[in-house]
Amino acid sequence: MCFIIWFHSFILVTTNKYGTYMFFIPPPQIMSAAHVCRPKNDDCDLPESCTGKSTWCPEDVFAVNGIPCKNGKGYCYNGQCPQREEQCIKTWGPTAVVARESCYNYNTRAEYFAYCKHNGDKYIGCQRQDVMCGKLFCENGNASPNYGRLVKVKECKATFYSDPENDYGQVDTGTKCGEGMVCNQNECVDLETAYKATNCSAKCKGHAV
Repeated sequence: MCFIIWFHSFILVTTNKYGTYMFFIPPPQIMSAAHVCRPKNDDCDLPESCTGKSTWCPEDVFAVNGIPCKNGKGYCYNGQCPQREEQCIKTWGPTAVVARESCYNYNTRAEYFAYCKHNGDKYIGCQRQDVMCGKLFCENGNASPNYGRLVKVKECKATFYSDPENDYGQVDTGTKCGEGMVCNQNECVDLETAYKATNCSAKCKGHAV
């Protein structure tokens, strides 16, 4: 909130059968534009400051896409810091880890459990430079995934869904796939290509940047 309540103001007088009572009713005072009303939560969040004109804190905004986060493990994307490690844990449980790089080479095969894109029910394999942006491969973790159905090739575990339009087993958009590179539409591209139109709210007047 962007207001202060003072404990001295005008007096409200009310009377009932027990007597007459006086209450101090303090009006809110709007805080200055320098006051941070919502601190940042993490690398990809931004603190919000009062406007000096409203008692309400401005809308919650996030950092510009492409800013490094989690000690360089990822890049901010729409307020999040997507990483394969966290996606594996979400799918397979807390002991899951990202699979070895050789597992991701399966993504060139254009099969239901290993691909980058699809055209209807036809699977399209990844180009060699894009294999880290196709199907997510993990190791260890639970025997069965929390989402989707299990596919396991040697130590490489993945999930698949009957409807490729809703396949949540792919590597998340915005995940780091190299230095200065992120997954965008299942391709590993540079930050400038991925985020030409970044979130301008991070630069707008009225936010603490």
